[in-house]
Amino acid sequence: MSVDLLRRAAAKLREHAEAVGASDTFTKDVPWEVEEDDDRDATLYVVANLTEFSTSYIGEGFLSRAHADFVALMHPPVALALAEWLEAQAADVENAVAAWSRDTGYIDKHLGGVEAHTGNMFRPSIAAARAILREPEVA
Repeated sequence: MSVDLLRRAAAKLREHAEAVGASDTFTKDVPWEVEEDDDRDATLYVVANLTEFSTSYIGEGFLSRAHADFVALMHPPVALALAEWLEAQAADVENAVAAWSRDTGYIDKHLGGVEAHTGNMFRPSIAAARAILREPEVA
């Protein structure tokens, strides 16, 4: 279950990051930044500054500076790095479960079984995957 969840979240991140790159190849590898217009509305923009004289506008009209900063922070290379981490975590879960399944006596007795122990050991990556997929934790 955890392996599938992690891989699905990685695939979703990769799909969306690659879609941005396919639609705008100029900005996919450039860090995104926030700029504020000096008009009376002080409009916030997320931009990719391609060169000193070339800017690509990613988004505008954000609710707050915090929202714009967050969007700028999560540009495609971040999503691709997170996808790679989730894929590595899925492989680690598979390897750990295979190792723990060879002798479940201790894990069953002291750690609540292989599935419970896996959930505890990989809790942060599983939580990230659930948040990406918007899937609630199953009790």
